Amino acid sequence: MVIHTTSGVSALICGIVLGQRKDFDKYNGEFPPSNLPLAALGGALLWTAWFGFNAGSALQSGSLAVSTVVATQRSAVTSGVIWLIISWIRHKPSATAVLNGVIAGLAGITPASGYIDPQYGAVLGVILGITSYSSIFLIKHKLRIDDALDVSSVHGITGVVGSIAIGFFGQKSFNEDGRDGLFFGTHSPYLLGVQSMAVVITGLWSGIITIILLKLIDKLVGLKGSFDEEMGLDEEEHGEQAYEWRNSIIGEPLTEQQIQTIVRGSVSHHIQQEQRRLSLVPTTINPSLNRRSNFNQISKLEETL
Repeated sequence: MVIHTTSGVSALICGIVLGQRKDFDKYNGEFPPSNLPLAALGGALLWTAWFGFNAGSALQSGSLAVSTVVATQRSAVTSGVIWLIISWIRHKPSATAVLNGVIAGLAGITPASGYIDPQYGAVLGVILGITSYSSIFLIKHKLRIDDALDVSSVHGITGVVGSIAIGFFGQKSFNEDGRDGLFFGTHSPYLLGVQSMAVVITGLWSGIITIILLKLIDKLVGLKGSFDEEMGLDEEEHGEQAYEWRNSIIGEPLTEQQIQTIVRGSVSHHIQQEQRRLSLVPTTINPSLNRRSNFNQISKLEETL
C-alpha cells in the first residue's frame, strides 16, 4: 500500500510542478511508446517477478503463498482485459494498453493479495482496470496534467483502491494476522476505517515530502534542463543516442534537390552493380547480341538520371 500510494501521489505532484512536455497537445498526452518490444519484455519480466514479492511476503511456502499467487494472477489478467476492451471501444486494441492494464492489476492487488479470497482477485481486477483507465482520462485529458508514465493512475489510484478493498473483502480465514472486512464476519467497519485512514496519512506524508524534495532539487541543480527538448537528454547531456534513426526525424525536412541527389545516387549504384554482374555472366548463345541488349537496358537507366 505504502509503495504504490506514495509513488502515485509523488508522480502527480511532479507532473503538476514540472508542467507539460513539448507536443503534449499534439498527442493529447498519449505519446507513442519509445520501444514497444522492450516495453513488452519489461512488462513480462515485471509480471513474473511480481509473484515473488507478493507470495514471498508470506515468508513461507504454504496455503497463504498459493492463494496470494492466484489472487495476483487473476487481478492482473482481468485488469489487462478491461484495458484492452476499453481501448478497443475508444480507439483500437492496444498492446500498450494491455501492459498498463496488467501492471495496474498487479499494483492494486498487492496490498490485498494476502488477505482476501483469491476468487475476489478477479472482481478487484475489474474495479482496478476501470478506475485506473478512468483516472488517466481524468488527469491527462480533463485536468491536462502530464504524468509521463501514468504512475499516478496505474500505481497510485490502484494502490489506494487495493488498500481500501481490504476493508471490504478481507477475511481472517485466509490470513490469521488479518481481520474480517465489511462483507464478512461480523460486518464490522473497523478494518475499512483503519485502511482509509492509512491511505490518507500515507498520501499526505508523500505529498509533503515530495514538495520539499522538489524545492531542494530546484535550488541545487534545477528541475528542468536548459536545452532544446527535441535533442533529448541523451544527446545534450551524455553525447549519446539510443536510436540513430531519430536524426532523420528531428532534422530539417529534405529539399527537392536533396531528394533528387539521393535518387540519382541510388540509381547510379544500381547501374554499377548491373555492369559488374553482366561482366561476370557467361553468354553461350550469340554473346554479342546478349551484351548489346543488356547494355541498352543500362543506357535507358542512365538516361533517367
